[in-house]
Amino acid sequence: MTSTTTADRPQRSRLNRLIRELWFQVVLAAVLGIAVGVLAPGLGEELKPLNDWFIALVKMIVIPVVFCVVTTGIASMDNLRKAGRIGVKAIGYFLVLSFVSMLIGLVIANVFQPGSGLSVDPASLNADDVPETATEHATLTGFVSSLIPSSLLGAITGDAILAALMVSIIFGVALNMAGEDGVPLTRGIKALSNVVFRIVGWVMRLAPLGTFGALATVVATYGADSLKQLGYLIILFTPTRSC
Repeated sequence: MTSTTTADRPQRSRLNRLIRELWFQVVLAAVLGIAVGVLAPGLGEELKPLNDWFIALVKMIVIPVVFCVVTTGIASMDNLRKAGRIGVKAIGYFLVLSFVSMLIGLVIANVFQPGSGLSVDPASLNADDVPETATEHATLTGFVSSLIPSSLLGAITGDAILAALMVSIIFGVALNMAGEDGVPLTRGIKALSNVVFRIVGWVMRLAPLGTFGALATVVATYGADSLKQLGYLIILFTPTRSC
């Protein structure tokens, strides 16, 4: 009896470690969400706030992460001219790869049409859910205007990622050029980044709840057949993500 108990301990230990893994929790939450959407559609539709709240938390923490990482990275560089060259190359890579990604997305969307099997009426979609910034960036003037925040601190506390990136770069360059006078502030931002990434860890632990609410709502609203198109989309997206 003692030997049996001793043999069961490694298995229980592995099971406990598996349960604590975030990816396993997400997979389990996805299965439960699909089950709720199929067996209790009414309840599934009511679970939509879980996904909305998780996305809101992710949006909440994105800009502080960008500010801390970009600002401390530039402020800590010994050669600001080298940092400028790296920045120009980074922007160039971003523009080129964004253009290539857009072309790949257009080709795949028109050739494979991953959403053609969904029974979704476009007239039933709410246009108010589309952010206003999505249309403001359609022109060159709107894009440049989105880079300039109304205030320095407003860019950090707001939700405009481009303005926050611009302020982070300017702030990091200014700290770098300030020399010894900027060292205490740089250390403070590095300490802030430790706090911010701790919050990121807490938010990521809530990913299973967001996954559970999202899949329960999708299955309850569009039916279980929508999972086929969702899986098809994931299959198409996976190889193109490495391009």
